[in-house]
Amino acid sequence: MSDDFNTPRALAQLHALAKQVNLWCSQIRTKVKPQFRQKLLSAFGEMTEIFNILKEDPRSFVKQNKMAVLEDLGVREQDILAAIKVRDDARQKKDWKRSDEIRDELSAKGIFLMDLGDETVWRVSGE
Repeated sequence: MSDDFNTPRALAQLHALAKQVNLWCSQIRTKVKPQFRQKLLSAFGEMTEIFNILKEDPRSFVKQNKMAVLEDLGVREQDILAAIKVRDDARQKKDWKRSDEIRDELSAKGIFLMDLGDETVWRVSGE
């Protein structure tokens, strides 16, 4: 029975399966029938139940981890949002120098900005 419960190997297989399903679904998302997608999610859910993993809402999990990293960095989310607001104002005024300075200041603290059209989102280093 020494190898009957090879949990690391099973988790590695589960991870490989998730990676393949994500890749496959992203490539042909519009062609996958909702019923089939639901069956895939259900099967994956059953497998995660066996290992008692992935119980937490993914968005909540990511948010908690992000806040923990910010705490480690000594940065507050409200300070990031305020800096983004000042940067957005500078960009509206075409003050590219100030806009770049704010981006660089945040980057030095491990906060990276991404401009998506008229919206700026942020992430922490390593995310």
